[in-house]
Amino acid sequence: RIHFVVNCASQSCPPLISMPYLGETLDAQLDSSTRNFLADKEHNYIDSDTLYVSSIFKWYGEDFNDDAAAFFLKYAEGETLAELQRIGPDIRVKYLDYDWSLNIK
Repeated sequence: RIHFVVNCASQSCPPLISMPYLGETLDAQLDSSTRNFLADKEHNYIDSDTLYVSSIFKWYGEDFNDDAAAFFLKYAEGETLAELQRIGPDIRVKYLDYDWSLNIK
């Protein structure tokens, strides 16, 4: 989950939250940032039977047990989770290009 709170200031990076990370709330903050990033259609989306994901899942594949779809099944919610469950084990995963341009937000 740490990959979704670290920010390199590029367009494809996960957004920063507006609060400091604190020990007593860290687990909830990591979960929230992870779920928000997975739900962001600019970074990850499903089309037909393919899950298109951020290159973060390729670069740090070992951190996700080399299974982006399983990670999504664990943390995705709502419409994304329903789509993943509908597709089932036949889902294909493709990695999106990473936009390194500066995020000025």
